[in-house]
Amino acid sequence: MLITPDYGLSDIWNFNYPLKNLLSESLKQGKIPLWTDMIGNGFPIGAEGQIGTFSPFNWLVFGLFPMPQAFLAAILLAFATAFVGSYLLMRKIGLSKALSFLSALFASSNGYFIVQMTHLNLLQSFSFIPWALLFTEKLIFEKNFRPVLLLGAVLAQMVLIGYPQTFINSLLVLAVYSTVRNWREKISNLIKITAGALIAILLSTIQLVPLFELLKQSDTLSAAAGQRYIHPLPIKNLLSVFYPFVFGNPSQGTYSYYGKGWPIFWENLLYVGIIPILVLIFGVIKKNNSGSAKSKAAKKAIFVVFIISLILALGKNTPAGLLFKFPPLSFTRIESRFLAFSNISLGLLTGIFLLKIFSEISNKLQIKLVILIAFLHIFQMTWTFRNYHLWGKDGLWLSKPEIAEKLNTGSKIITIGQADLWENADAYQGWEGKENLVRYAGKTLGPNSNMIFNVKQLGAYAQQYPRRFDIFRHFIYGNDILGKNIRDVFGVTHIIDTSSGKIEIVENQSAMPDVWTSSRIYPVKNTGEALGRMSQPDFIPGEILWESETMPNENEKIVVLNRSWYPGWKAYVSGQQIKVYPVNINQQAVIIQYSVSPSEITLKYDPISYKIGFAITSATIIGWIILFINSKQRSHDA
Repeated sequence: MLITPDYGLSDIWNFNYPLKNLLSESLKQGKIPLWTDMIGNGFPIGAEGQIGTFSPFNWLVFGLFPMPQAFLAAILLAFATAFVGSYLLMRKIGLSKALSFLSALFASSNGYFIVQMTHLNLLQSFSFIPWALLFTEKLIFEKNFRPVLLLGAVLAQMVLIGYPQTFINSLLVLAVYSTVRNWREKISNLIKITAGALIAILLSTIQLVPLFELLKQSDTLSAAAGQRYIHPLPIKNLLSVFYPFVFGNPSQGTYSYYGKGWPIFWENLLYVGIIPILVLIFGVIKKNNSGSAKSKAAKKAIFVVFIISLILALGKNTPAGLLFKFPPLSFTRIESRFLAFSNISLGLLTGIFLLKIFSEISNKLQIKLVILIAFLHIFQMTWTFRNYHLWGKDGLWLSKPEIAEKLNTGSKIITIGQADLWENADAYQGWEGKENLVRYAGKTLGPNSNMIFNVKQLGAYAQQYPRRFDIFRHFIYGNDILGKNIRDVFGVTHIIDTSSGKIEIVENQSAMPDVWTSSRIYPVKNTGEALGRMSQPDFIPGEILWESETMPNENEKIVVLNRSWYPGWKAYVSGQQIKVYPVNINQQAVIIQYSVSPSEITLKYDPISYKIGFAITSATIIGWIILFINSKQRSHDA
């Protein structure tokens, strides 16, 4: 299995693999994972989106195949999706099957895709870019509505797969492509693309409505806006077009992570291989302008896409950086991800530049030349990146860690110092040939790897955090009064401490149970006051920090339920719904009669956001099918 680390942790081991593992297990049980109790005292994993709950592609792969084979199958499917889309696009603009094959190979096997394999949802969303370009090409010249419908379906996949930013970035790129491709019809084409975008939004409403609900409950958008200048492509990294490791290889510990502009290696790579670059250089020098008028116009449009996407990837390093001060680009945390478009367009251009050579040789010789070029390209790319990714034996990585064996059923943990352990293992010295050392760092049950082994963890690793969790998540690791009180209140039974460089487990004897009641009620106005109260020396776990103006009467009691407060949770006693109150910053509570036992309380996650999203998405799918059939019929009649 793939276990390539990142800095501070591993985005595959601590994020993408655990989420897809949960998705795989849920689908095989006939369930849809909207919520998990495994991280963050309970977390809206479906609303956060990167698990890709509603992606048909994920249903296919993770519903059918076992893990970890399903994860590798999803990676291969992403490359195949990009390849087929690129091939059909080049055929549409008039290239031969041979040249379309090579163009698709260069575009879909670029270095940026290869190093992004650890970020599966990103790679999956990028794989739909050639398809978006294909249906944009179709809608420019076809008179029926089908290309618009298909464009909407493709753009929706970018959202459903778990990375809406690719959808937003694609709209800008498609607008550029269509405008350059057919200047005379630019307004009409932009309207069609807008229609496709609206269709995509309606198709993906089942994901977007819960996501907006989460954003409403979080401060992440403002935080992302404050980080928009952190990750532009450094100008010097343009040299990677000639060799990906020109500034060092992180797997060997020779690449500086924290240089000027924080140039993260896997976010700043422009590389499509030696053969495509040689072809492009030769074509520019020879002023190769062969091909039909259609292919020439397409070459111009693809070249402009390359230039514009590269400028946007450079972010604040060019005047275009000013665009990131305004929505929707103001929410872009990593500007350099426009490199996905740059790498794809560079690969596509290669096939067009080969037109002159292929037009002068026979079909039989073309086939031989394609086979030779494809073999050399695959060999060269494989050899170049042969040691970049770290692969581990799934039997070793997925075996239950020793510390997990020491935990009781119902235990809840936090892991302290896992980032330091990861960095000591790989971030600065590299990870090549260090599977055992990296595996040792990965056995800390840090978030979200704990999900793989069914161990609850108070910590969580995500892009979007509910505000009530976000306000205290950085304090749970502290050795001060606040840190200890938070751990006690939220029922942390064991602390996994790796700060000494060794993995040690410490039992917390003062952890509160999952369900409890108390007569000690301390009114607070908001979560800030509650956090302040927890930091005071006289605070005693078991005290209820009560935000509501509603108070229990003499015949009632408050029952605290150790699960995150979040919209959509409903409580019932004897079949009757009762109100759920937020307490202790991020816990649930109900008011019941003294005569009622807490064991009679049942909780259900039943958010209205998914019902609204499901209704709109379902109606849109029906309308989409009707419009598609009618458009096809009109096309045949014409």
